[in-house]
Amino acid sequence: MGKLKVFGIHVGISLALFLLLLFFIIIYWYPVPYFSADGGWQGIRLIFLVDVVLGPLLTLLVYKRGKPGLKFDMTLIALAQVVALSWGTWTVYSQRTMAVVFVDDAFHTLSPQQLEQAGLDESDLAQFPYDPPMAFLRLPEDKLARRKLIREYEFKKNTPVIRLGGRYEPLRAMHMQTIMSRVNIIDDLRFYNPDFDAVVTRLLKKYGGTLDNYVLVPIHARYRHSVMLIRRDDGRVLAMLGLSIPSFY
Repeated sequence: MGKLKVFGIHVGISLALFLLLLFFIIIYWYPVPYFSADGGWQGIRLIFLVDVVLGPLLTLLVYKRGKPGLKFDMTLIALAQVVALSWGTWTVYSQRTMAVVFVDDAFHTLSPQQLEQAGLDESDLAQFPYDPPMAFLRLPEDKLARRKLIREYEFKKNTPVIRLGGRYEPLRAMHMQTIMSRVNIIDDLRFYNPDFDAVVTRLLKKYGGTLDNYVLVPIHARYRHSVMLIRRDDGRVLAMLGLSIPSFY
């Protein structure tokens, strides 16, 4: 069998495996709209490099019909690809978006490690709605009392309040009033994003209604500080917008 044919077969097998993993990444591990903001895109690039590029390229470099020790060389390449792909897949899986929690005045995504730091595990997420599960961190309604509690935990107890899993409540429509009262960033979004009005016009054309039917809420993910578009009536996340916000929101 010729080198190019073997290379093509290897690429085909690797691509089929990559597409299978891509399905799990997009649908289960980093669902839209968290895909690009929370590490899905970075994970796909890693897996593509290892699976579709590295393995077949080694085959192209090493394969020569009739070469002594060819079977051993190809076995080593296959093992190296399996090990590298397993490591890459595990890395992506172990950093997947497990939950999204509203803390003080913004949403934050949680990885499995962060969920564990909050004293929760995957079975605890069954009580939270949506996919990925969304939670609301119960804090005092009064702003001064809320900030005092946050400072007490973060500076005196060295524990970020996001780790207080016992205070997590399933995100419900009733929480939207509280979220709306704490989040008012439209003027700032216009300041940081000259195209804000154009973005909103496109969204309203797609989803209908007026801006009053939605809430724009900051979200802090691993790779982007952005804004989520949420429906006021049921709290459903519709999109993560291509708008910039400062990291301190």
